[in-house]
Amino acid sequence: MKVRIFIATIIVCVLAVGGCLTADFLTTPEEPVFAEDFSTLPTTIKHDPISCDGIKQGAIASKNYGLIASCGENKKMPIASMTKIITALVVVNEKRDRLDDIITLNSDDVKDWEQIVAMHGTNIRIFDGEKLSVRKMLTGMMVASANNIANSLAVHLFSSMDEYFSVARKYLEEHDILDTVVGQDASGFSEQNMSTAKDMVKLGVLAIKDDDLSEIVKHRTVEFPSADSQGAENETERSTTYLHLDQSFVGVKSGYTEDAGYCLTFAKPAASADSDEIVGTIMGGDEGYDYHNVDEFVDNANKRLEPSVIAQAGAKVGNLSYDSRMRHWDFAVQVDKDQKKVLPYDCQLSHESNLYDFDDMPAISISTVCNNERAEFDVSIKSFEKPRGVFR
Repeated sequence: MKVRIFIATIIVCVLAVGGCLTADFLTTPEEPVFAEDFSTLPTTIKHDPISCDGIKQGAIASKNYGLIASCGENKKMPIASMTKIITALVVVNEKRDRLDDIITLNSDDVKDWEQIVAMHGTNIRIFDGEKLSVRKMLTGMMVASANNIANSLAVHLFSSMDEYFSVARKYLEEHDILDTVVGQDASGFSEQNMSTAKDMVKLGVLAIKDDDLSEIVKHRTVEFPSADSQGAENETERSTTYLHLDQSFVGVKSGYTEDAGYCLTFAKPAASADSDEIVGTIMGGDEGYDYHNVDEFVDNANKRLEPSVIAQAGAKVGNLSYDSRMRHWDFAVQVDKDQKKVLPYDCQLSHESNLYDFDDMPAISISTVCNNERAEFDVSIKSFEKPRGVFR
């Protein structure tokens, strides 16, 4: 009897122990806990400012990042012939299917040309009955800065100048360009056409993003055939006012009036395959078409378009606690390698962590945000401080 009790006790103990061991091994691991510590990560991105020396206001942008910096008071002021950027954008967006249509100029167009000549405005001579394509007129307007061509284009395509104004204002509103005013003409000869450097650089970006318009503004001269009333042809070449710039520049549009000063919206191709095309605007220049700010703007923008370090290799970003089925682990979480991201704006950085499972082991990623630009990278949890292994 005693033997039976002893054996039974052993069996019960073994079963009990086996039950305990089985329960321990089958226990689901506890959720890992990440205690983040971002004190080693940068909190700001700060670039050198651009200078408004010699101009009233200016701005730089890039094709893919938009506005990245500005200087000056950013108040509305006359924009002279940079108004033609608006006219061109409205034409290509609203009448793209008519770019190769032929427009027949009439006596009203001739009268407008005569008025602009009398006021010493830039112009291209035209004749009653002359036939020009919309694309040719856009080229004459943007490259030769012909005020009469801008006005004729607006009237012929939109039935009246008032109708053109209505469409242009709607276009500006739809593209969140709210500090720009169009009024009296489509050419910019009127001082009522006003904007800011920030708005104009946005318009410049829209221009170089448009396939048709970007090709037009690359021209540095334009040959403009005109036919007189007897059908004889005259060929006139007009040069842009920004030919003195480096040949790699694209002079989207220049402009000058006494009230506006010297103005220019320009584009510069990307400095490298990893960079981005630059767009800049200078307004209210007081030293003629020297545009000494242009190179400074480009240099500043190129530096901004270089990747910024948002986390250095080896930086500790927190601790991970993790309970496996039989052990408790404490990990030091570190950045594997330098993490870089193009962040061309001055901004405050915010860092967020994301803990997730990867092949039954916890993994961590870090998100860094600057002006809605998000950079994400994984961090290493392979190097641990000390595993506290305790069998249960």
